[in-house]
Amino acid sequence: MDLVHIQSNTPWIKLLHPIIEKKRQLAVDSWAYDDAHLQEGLFGPLHKWFEDNVPSQYGKKYPWQWRMNMHVFRGIRVITMAEYMIPEWTDYFRDKSFEELDALSASWKFEDCMIRDELNTKLKLYSTMQSDDKRLVGNVILPSVDSATEGVFELSPEEKERNK
Repeated sequence: MDLVHIQSNTPWIKLLHPIIEKKRQLAVDSWAYDDAHLQEGLFGPLHKWFEDNVPSQYGKKYPWQWRMNMHVFRGIRVITMAEYMIPEWTDYFRDKSFEELDALSASWKFEDCMIRDELNTKLKLYSTMQSDDKRLVGNVILPSVDSATEGVFELSPEEKERNK
């Protein structure tokens, strides 16, 4: 999540909107993706294939809190599919003049970016807190899952022990 972001009316977004939308539809990265439409016929069977063929005692790897489907997601979509999209992405910049490229890069000028005020305010507040700070009461989402049978992440062994 970014503390600032470029505005939607910038040359950068106007030019790259089609490939950004394609990336979102293909759920190529971990941020702001929805892969529900890809689960039934594609990734659901693929995740099951991995689970069926990798013995559970060998299924854990770094980062430890990821379930196997996150590792598959990262390897296939975030790395492999993203690599195949690079030439398509670069085509958007082909034959652009220096002036056009300069205008595109100007989309990222800090003074033209939008600031995420609420996020920045919360980060300033929470970043200085200790775990026993009373201001956290009611503002922290408690874990509802303590094993890898649900969701993408699981609690660390230390967190499981603390929650007993």
